[in-house]
Amino acid sequence: MNPETSLPVPTRARYSLMSVFSRTSIKFKIGLISSAFLALAMGVNTYAGSRIMVRESTRALQSEMETIGIMLRMQLERLLQFGLTIDDIVGFEVQCREAVEKYDIISYSMVVRPDGEVLFSNDPSLQGTSLNDKAFKKSVSRAETVMGSAVYCGSSHRSVTIPVLNDLDVVVCAIRLGFPESILEQQTDRLLKTSFGVAVSSLMVAILL
Repeated sequence: MNPETSLPVPTRARYSLMSVFSRTSIKFKIGLISSAFLALAMGVNTYAGSRIMVRESTRALQSEMETIGIMLRMQLERLLQFGLTIDDIVGFEVQCREAVEKYDIISYSMVVRPDGEVLFSNDPSLQGTSLNDKAFKKSVSRAETVMGSAVYCGSSHRSVTIPVLNDLDVVVCAIRLGFPESILEQQTDRLLKTSFGVAVSSLMVAILL
């Protein structure tokens, strides 16, 4: 005999109601646990994906800055091909200034002697000053393009140093460009907000389904 059918009607109704609540409670708990695991998985995935996007964004900005530097180097190399020395060249600060004005990401542009003296710059106050950070020294000593970090006008910047060689493969000067770290921070914030919004929306859809 079913124990539920042997109970009085009010007791049987109360028993059935408790069974429904019990089943509903179990389903709710299972759904809550599943949602928690889903949220955790999506959070980890969002964080990992955002880090990858930030890294790729940094590489893209550095690549763009390097391309701009190479164009400046080519202009200098054309002048050197006419038999001029780096000391014979005048007015190249115009090209440095144009690079900063044309490309929004660039904060500063300069041409630097191997000994660190700034020959030309978009900022006249920098001409004649000295640049001797690790990235610059490494670029000049190894005759290779080097990415680095530097402080310009009181704020952190990413930099690229591109050596300029003469016909004898001797470094005669170097192109130095920089863009502010704040650009990366802004892009990181946008990426994280977008990723978080997509994750929350996906979670809500999964819960409703």
